[in-house]
Amino acid sequence: MVYELDRLAPANPFAVLIMAQLQASGHPDKATRLAPLLSLTRRLYGYGYKRD
Repeated sequence: MVYELDRLAPANPFAVLIMAQLQASGHPDKATRLAPLLSLTRRLYGYGYKRD
């Protein structure tokens, strides 16, 4: 399912939101949540999304 969301994310902002939610729910501790969220942020920049 994550691979499908990853494929859809460049054209579908809703897929990005779902990916972020899955990342956050998979790592309830703040200390372990940082690395996956940074990875997701890098992917978003790779998809062409801007910081805004």
